[in-house]
Amino acid sequence: MSSLLGRFRRSLRLKLIVVSVGIEILMLGLLLANSLRLMDAELERFAQAQLEDFRELLDASLSPSLFQRDHASMKEMLDRLLSRQDSGLTYVLVQDERGANYAAAGDLNLSDLPAVDDSVAGALEDGVYDATGALQLDVMPIGTVRFGVSLQGLIQTKTSLLGQGLLIAGAEVLLSLMLLGFAGYVLTRHIAKMVVATRRVADGEYNVGIVRESEDEIGELADHFNRMALAVRERIDALQRSEKALHQEKEKAWVTLHSIGDGVITTDQDGRVEMLNPIAEALTGWGQEDAVGMPIEEVFVIQDETSRRPGYNPILKCLRTNRIVELDEHTVLVGRDGKVTPINDSAAPIHDHAGNVVGAVLVFHDISSARQMASQLAYQAKHDALTGLVNRAEFERRLRQAVDTAANEGHHHVLCYMDLDQFKLVNDTSGHIAGDEMLRQVSLLLKSKVRDSDTLARLGGDEFGVLLENCPLERGAIVAEHLCAAVGRHTYTWEDRTYDAGVSVGVVAIDGGCGGLAEVLSAADVACYLAKEQGRGRVYFHHQGDEESARRHSEMHRVSQISAALSADRFELHVQEIQPLQGQAAPRHYEVLVRMRDELGDLVSPNTFIPAAERFHLMHQVDEWVVNKTLKTIERCRLHQHDLIFSINLSGQTLAREDFLDRLIESIENSRVPAHMLSFEVTETAAISNLGHAGAFVTALKGLGCTFALDDFGSGLSSFAYLKNLNVDFLKIDGGFVQDMIAQESDAAMVEAINQMGHVMGLKTIAEYVENDAIRAQLVRLGVDYGQGFGIHKPMPFSELMHGLSGRQVLEFPRS
Repeated sequence: MSSLLGRFRRSLRLKLIVVSVGIEILMLGLLLANSLRLMDAELERFAQAQLEDFRELLDASLSPSLFQRDHASMKEMLDRLLSRQDSGLTYVLVQDERGANYAAAGDLNLSDLPAVDDSVAGALEDGVYDATGALQLDVMPIGTVRFGVSLQGLIQTKTSLLGQGLLIAGAEVLLSLMLLGFAGYVLTRHIAKMVVATRRVADGEYNVGIVRESEDEIGELADHFNRMALAVRERIDALQRSEKALHQEKEKAWVTLHSIGDGVITTDQDGRVEMLNPIAEALTGWGQEDAVGMPIEEVFVIQDETSRRPGYNPILKCLRTNRIVELDEHTVLVGRDGKVTPINDSAAPIHDHAGNVVGAVLVFHDISSARQMASQLAYQAKHDALTGLVNRAEFERRLRQAVDTAANEGHHHVLCYMDLDQFKLVNDTSGHIAGDEMLRQVSLLLKSKVRDSDTLARLGGDEFGVLLENCPLERGAIVAEHLCAAVGRHTYTWEDRTYDAGVSVGVVAIDGGCGGLAEVLSAADVACYLAKEQGRGRVYFHHQGDEESARRHSEMHRVSQISAALSADRFELHVQEIQPLQGQAAPRHYEVLVRMRDELGDLVSPNTFIPAAERFHLMHQVDEWVVNKTLKTIERCRLHQHDLIFSINLSGQTLAREDFLDRLIESIENSRVPAHMLSFEVTETAAISNLGHAGAFVTALKGLGCTFALDDFGSGLSSFAYLKNLNVDFLKIDGGFVQDMIAQESDAAMVEAINQMGHVMGLKTIAEYVENDAIRAQLVRLGVDYGQGFGIHKPMPFSELMHGLSGRQVLEFPRS
């Protein structure tokens, strides 16, 4: 049986015969079934007609005898009907109108009368069609008659017809087998030759050909086979050439993977390692032979750098989601030898030609150097480059925290504000290098006299600050005296000159009644000034109700000057050009600068009135004046017809005001000035002091079309992480680094680092304080985008710019 089945599977000829015969048998079966259905219908019709004839005969024969109650006549009539061999009746039962049995004849059990049949099919079980009929005289019913008709004749007829049909079908099937066998041989003998030829091709004989023996489809198939064999031979040759080229490309790819600086691991679709390049081997500690076939989570082990909890494996997530997956920040790779390496990586799925995922590739690299550089930049952002002390921005942040804890938690701290007494003399007589060395020596001296928990900072120039946290005023006074005495005893020598150092110290107690940060710094500044006024080299203690401090504050009439200048409209606008350094095409870009004139009409230095305005919270009024004046000037002088950009500075105080943004947007929208002509500058310190508010401020104005610059970058906290939350366009490198970058390698390195990081984040960079051609040339070499400073363009009144643009007379600017 199994050999026959195997032969059937392998023989097309046998399949053709079997399928054809099967189809014919099926069709014959359907034909016989239909014939039987028609035969049954015809027999049913014949039986019904015969029954109707019996009903009429019995009604006519038996109704008179039943009506007359002539039982003998009826009995005789019944016997006579049943005795006729051609009648087909097997029994007759007469019942009167009440249903009582009146007379019967034939093979009938009166106690168990058969059920009346409703069709021939129901009567075939016993071979008798049981029927009933009404007995009437004229139209009056007088009883019923039940009778049975034998179906043996019909059954014999049906059996005879069915036998004849089966005989004909069998003969037809036999004849079909013979014909199909012959046809199968004729049709498949060519195919058998093709099978042999195809088998030879499969075994590698590509020179096989088939002779065409007919003009039908088989002959056409032979031609197609010959062409196919030729095409296969050509494809094999092409494939061999492709394999050779692919091998060469694979070798190149392998060499590339071995030479790149990133680690590369590939896996199959189940996440098992297939390949590691040398960098991956070095970072994971796994060799190629040991790692192949291992689950990726055993070879590539990662953790969270802070919590040391296992991290999700990017390969497994990539295979599961069919998308590129990147690692979380602060992820470290734990090597086979336990070595921990901070990494950055991404995993991507590998697809076949049908788009199915067949594996994944993981690319990762060691970011230890980048982390170290970022840490160094973060340190430099918080520390003074010259002395290594905390810088002013970081000092003010810590001081603000101290003020808050004093106001909210009742802590007591002390602030010492110090200004060197002989620093200008050293600078003037021995130069800035000598002055810088003096600052470094004084820094080391001061640092040795304070606790590690205290904050010592260089606040700018020759000014220092010490924050003594959790320190009563009495203890702070002793520390201040020691600091003053230590510096006073220090003798500074530079080359052949000797200088006696000295320092003036202003001391302020930070407690619940000291006020805010500005008040504390102002009081310390005033106290230091008073220490200098009283003979230098001494300590002045500020206290509430201090008449000397009050008098010093009263002398600071700059605030009233600022208020008066605002009322009398004695402010005016100047501009300074920001020029491209890399030859790129760009709109002419100017920074808008504010100047103030005193009661006599003389210009007041911005370094004089702007710090006072910021200290006494008037800067927002000055900023609003500048914004409104700039908009009106651009409108009235039709500057929007030129390709210009004007940068407007906004102070941290202005940025922090809740109502300023709405008024600014309203002013821009109500003017005819295109928003793309306006750029706003905020200092780094101001931006990150309220990062959420600054981010919303920038987003709102950029939505109008304005651009933004982050000013003085590098002087404050300078953490590049903040830039991710500030959608600015320009990064202005603090001029303190730029102006000394030729002489100081550390400043040049800082400028280069900020420029590179800014470009990585998609920002344009602007260098401030470009004072000469040497600095400009150095900035060009570093790739800084724009420069600003006296070496490029000196500030000039806005009216002179208008004259240059118009080529006509100087335009008069509106006063309001």
